[in-house]
Amino acid sequence: MGFAIRAALHASPSTGWSQHADRSQRVAYGRRLAGRGRGVLNVVARLYRAQGHIERAEDMHRRVLAGVSASLGAQAWQAGMGHASFAQTLETERRYDEAEGEYAQAEAILAKALGADRTRTKKVAAARVLLKSKRPLRPAATN
Repeated sequence: MGFAIRAALHASPSTGWSQHADRSQRVAYGRRLAGRGRGVLNVVARLYRAQGHIERAEDMHRRVLAGVSASLGAQAWQAGMGHASFAQTLETERRYDEAEGEYAQAEAILAKALGADRTRTKKVAAARVLLKSKRPLRPAATN
């Protein structure tokens, strides 16, 4: 059982629970808290990226993606946003091929979950196009 669910089970009435709240209500509340926790971890990953702690940021992104996939499914829109955020970290490190893969995955998930015409999907698609313009030109193959 996760921390958020355990905390919700042991919450006191002073934290907003009535004395009559049953276990299922508290477990549901804990699951909602856990969902917010993934968002917090994603923010922490972005902070690590901004501070230049790329390895920590990557680890945090992987934890977020694993958590979202386990609880909401790999095709949830939150997973798509996690892939987009991870792609930004990879792009910061000029790991363009890996970033391209993460952006592609994010765009596919968001298009399926939200629709291709939604703002989030369009922003990821635009970031993917912009990434292509940042790549250094590869030398032409000689025969």
